[in-house]
Amino acid sequence: MRVGFDRTVFDKHGSASAKKRKRDIHYRSALPIAVATTAMMVEGLVAVAVVAQVVITVITVDMDTAVVIMLVVMTVALVVKTVTTAALLMMQSTVTLDAVVLSLLPNYTIIPSSHNRVLKKP
Repeated sequence: MRVGFDRTVFDKHGSASAKKRKRDIHYRSALPIAVATTAMMVEGLVAVAVVAQVVITVITVDMDTAVVIMLVVMTVALVVKTVTTAALLMMQSTVTLDAVVLSLLPNYTIIPSSHNRVLKKP
C-alpha cells in the first residue's frame, strides 16, 4: 500500500479507491465551469471598456482625439480578450490551468493533480 500526498490510499497497482475516483470526477467537472466563468468575466471587462470608450468619444469635441481614444480602448480590449483566452486554452499542464483559473474565482480551492498523486512511504 502506498499513500498519496492527499492521504489517499492506493493499491499495489497504483489505482485509487472508487470513492476517490468519484471525487475526482466532481473536480474535473468543476474546471470547465471555472474556465467559462473566467471567460465571461473577461468579456464583461471588455464590454465595460467599450462603453467607457463610447462615453468618452461622445463627450470629446475633437474628433482626432476621439479616434485615438477609440483605437487605444479597442486595441486594449482585443488584446485582453485574446491573451486571456489563448492563455487558458494553450496551457499544457492541468495543474497550472487549475491554479490560474481557480485562483481567479472566489471560494475555490486548488485541487491536487492526479499526476503527482503517489509519494514513496518514508
